[in-house]
Amino acid sequence: ICVSEDAVSKPIFLERQNSMNGLLYKNSCIKKGLVKFVEEDHRNDNIAFWLDLASAHYASSAIKLLES
Repeated sequence: ICVSEDAVSKPIFLERQNSMNGLLYKNSCIKKGLVKFVEEDHRNDNIAFWLDLASAHYASSAIKLLES
């Protein structure tokens, strides 16, 4: 789920897998959730994305996508 001062995204539910990893996080959470949220609600805003300590958040593929 993505939350900002002005909006809250729709939740994303994934089928149970062994564990969240960088590829699953990038494809299912960032591409299908965060990008859509930013494009719909914050296209012209200056965005700061705050990660927690989940290891999938720091996978190189996820970081590269977030930086682009």
